[in-house]
Amino acid sequence: MSEPLNVPERPDPSAAAEPEVPETVRPIGGVAKRLAAVRKTPPFRVWDLVVYGLLIAAIVGILLGVLLPQKGISDEAVLEVYADGARIGEYPVNVDGEYPIEQDGTTLLVLVVSDRVVSVKDSVCDDHLCERMTIARTKQQIVCLPNKITIALREEPFSNDPILPGGNG
Repeated sequence: MSEPLNVPERPDPSAAAEPEVPETVRPIGGVAKRLAAVRKTPPFRVWDLVVYGLLIAAIVGILLGVLLPQKGISDEAVLEVYADGARIGEYPVNVDGEYPIEQDGTTLLVLVVSDRVVSVKDSVCDDHLCERMTIARTKQQIVCLPNKITIALREEPFSNDPILPGGNG
């Protein structure tokens, strides 16, 4: 007689079909249930998408605010120099030139105006941080802390009112 054929048993259709995983890879304990639950959850939930949308909107807004061309400097703009809080000079921005800032007979620094961009050179302070700064728009400042010098670009007329911008009260 011939030998019987080796036919694998059919799985019970009522039993849950679980993929066959080798014993060496099978997760330990309740980890398998947690992994199955994670696989069933959608990759993004509604609030995830809302948060990602707000982050993208904030990043785009910041980039547009920084990268969009800003209003240029008008012909009426002036460069104001303050030493220890007191206004010591005013210089035109529409005329290129170099302006030494002196106090008690000592030149503290030299203002350089070139193509309506203001910078500082030859500062006598130790750190020379002010020499790395430039002003190209109003509401920007160059500050030299060791010399107590502040350089600001102003478009509105000067006022003696201490509350208004440009006032020296």
